[in-house]
Amino acid sequence: MGLGGGAASLELRSRWPEDFQDALSAPTMTRLEASFFSALLYLRFQVQPWDWLGLEAWAGYLVSLPVPWQEGGRDLSGPQFSLQAPFFGLSAALGGMEEEAPPAGPSG
Repeated sequence: MGLGGGAASLELRSRWPEDFQDALSAPTMTRLEASFFSALLYLRFQVQPWDWLGLEAWAGYLVSLPVPWQEGGRDLSGPQFSLQAPFFGLSAALGGMEEEAPPAGPSG
């Protein structure tokens, strides 16, 4: 299980400004933001069938708590941001795996 968080932003453009003065007098962009905490629940399987090959597979589900969208630091009413998604992964490691050297005995 992993715990963490993140942020999402959504930029909405109503139109393209004609020039610099137009962009200042009638802004065309709204930026919505949401910061969230999340939990990552997963299972991982690792195997080394040969000395030169390691395989790993994992699958899980990402869940975040619903939070309101914000604009300029102010909460907005309406649908809340919630991130939920399954994920899957595979990896392979090629190359030799060296065994750990035994500790050296006392000298003398």
